[in-house]
Amino acid sequence: MYPEDYVKQGFFYVEYENVPLNRKYNAACRTAKQFDPDAVFRIDSDDWITGNIFDRYLEILKNGVDAVGLSDIYFFGTG
Repeated sequence: MYPEDYVKQGFFYVEYENVPLNRKYNAACRTAKQFDPDAVFRIDSDDWITGNIFDRYLEILKNGVDAVGLSDIYFFGTG
């Protein structure tokens, strides 16, 4: 998918330099603050997630938890 495809799906797209990476994350946070969100999900371009992750995270956040994250990591090899 291309940036315009994400916008068509209702997402807000921002592109920023990848080096140094922390500046990219800071730019994303500054952009998100403009929308006064209830939650922010950070998903990197190499992350694979399941379709129900957002429902699960929202359920946890509604119970008063301030931060949610994954505790397991899996590696997928293609070769």
